[in-house]
Amino acid sequence: MNVQKNDEAVSPVIGVILMVAITVILAAMVTVLVFNETDKIQPSEKSVILQGSATGSSVTVELISGADVVELTALKFSFGADYPEEDTIIANGYIVNEGYTVTSGQLSPSATNGTEGSSVDIFSDKKFSVGDTFQMDNDGGKFTVVGIFADGTEQVLYTKTYPIVTE
Repeated sequence: MNVQKNDEAVSPVIGVILMVAITVILAAMVTVLVFNETDKIQPSEKSVILQGSATGSSVTVELISGADVVELTALKFSFGADYPEEDTIIANGYIVNEGYTVTSGQLSPSATNGTEGSSVDIFSDKKFSVGDTFQMDNDGGKFTVVGIFADGTEQVLYTKTYPIVTE
């Protein structure tokens, strides 16, 4: 019986396939850099998680987590299909419309502005943090919360359709 022993670690065919694959990957990377395609890559979305609930005639939204909470500079809340609209509030202390309450254990005591469209400084120089809650009247329809971040980007953080509540 004549048995041959093969001491090769990898077959030549597999070696050639791996070398071709590495060459193709390197060529693709060089092509992307040479043709400057990197500027077309979209930045990743911000990580902020809100949780909303409706009880009675009000909707409460809580900031529950997210790595980018520290970059959050404002929240816009609106009811209705058209965003922004007159019911939009900005909850960083600049505009709070009638019927909206902004509360937080971290930022300031509860504040309600009774004059529609007037300015109220609720948050002063303080930042948003996990656990902040925002409560507003349930006007019914599509409810949207948009976050505005320090770099100027805006992102929809929460959207849900709530039924109109009649009391």
